[in-house]
Amino acid sequence: MVQVLKPSVGRSPRCRQRVTGGLILVLAVVLAACGSSPPSEKAISAGADLAVQTGTPESPKVRVGVSVADSAYLPLYMCVRYTCAKHGIEMELNTFQGDAEVNQALIGGAVDFNVQSLSGMLGARAAGAKVKAFFGGMNQADFAWVANPKIKSWDDLRGKSIGVTTYGSLTDSLTRYTLNKQGVTPEKDVRIVQAGGSPTSWPTIRAGALDAGILSINFWLQAKSEGFTILGYQKDMVAPTWPKEVFAAPEAWLQKNPNTATAVLRGFSDAVTLLKNDKEKATATLVDELKYKSPERAAAVYDVIAPEFHADGRIPVEAMDVFWKIQQDLDVVEGPLEDDEYLDSRWIDSYKEWAPK
Repeated sequence: MVQVLKPSVGRSPRCRQRVTGGLILVLAVVLAACGSSPPSEKAISAGADLAVQTGTPESPKVRVGVSVADSAYLPLYMCVRYTCAKHGIEMELNTFQGDAEVNQALIGGAVDFNVQSLSGMLGARAAGAKVKAFFGGMNQADFAWVANPKIKSWDDLRGKSIGVTTYGSLTDSLTRYTLNKQGVTPEKDVRIVQAGGSPTSWPTIRAGALDAGILSINFWLQAKSEGFTILGYQKDMVAPTWPKEVFAAPEAWLQKNPNTATAVLRGFSDAVTLLKNDKEKATATLVDELKYKSPERAAAVYDVIAPEFHADGRIPVEAMDVFWKIQQDLDVVEGPLEDDEYLDSRWIDSYKEWAPK
């Protein structure tokens, strides 16, 4: 099982930030890059000249922050249970209430690295942290926007409220982008509310205290079965795949712990292979970790998410144009970042050399 931590740490003012409401927020704003191109699976890295290390882990016990409890972390849950130890790693998972909190944990040193949304990782950089993504492979576009049954369309949200995890999080950026795309102006036409992850926002919607929200798959499946309105699916409204979660670490940690990083990713890759080959074990893990009501619901979730887990850590190139457009539309960046500004691609580029056998 995972732990829940809630550290608090200040933020740097060196970049523009969107700050609203009670929580300390970090909305990703980074230095603009002119004329850059979308990232590729063979992205250039600032540390590309450094060979990936495959020796004994420097730090066999790692503290990992995840932004919420979610099915996207199934490989991590299975790594803790089945595959991490094989590679000399003891992984401690710490679950937070959104990207803003998990960024605070990383900046404050409460965790060694995060597994979080790419947009959320950019928030850590905006807060002054020298952090880069170094692996992906969790490319699901599986959110949906759910509303009270009386609300039948996006236009019906005018004067209403819609929940996101935290400001500056993946769910926030996706929701603001989609609202604008539907001609509904965030904050002007509809109030954006920090409602936490789906385990807390869904009961709030169900109780009528929140008019709508963006939910992960288990919760929108439940909402749909109870007659709530599905306003739209991420795969249709935004893109069919997405850089939903990435491994993100301080650059200094990657320099000091290259063997640890490789061992962690070997455990992750083995876990992806295991979950794809053993649906029963994977669904049992979902039930145990996320408290799904039945194996049948877990199996339904599994069928949607499993195809977009990738052992080689690929970043979904086909989704990156719209990803950067969203960041621009939200005034997060002025243009697509160069690959080496946010991605240390050594482990992606050399996957075949260090992949578990």
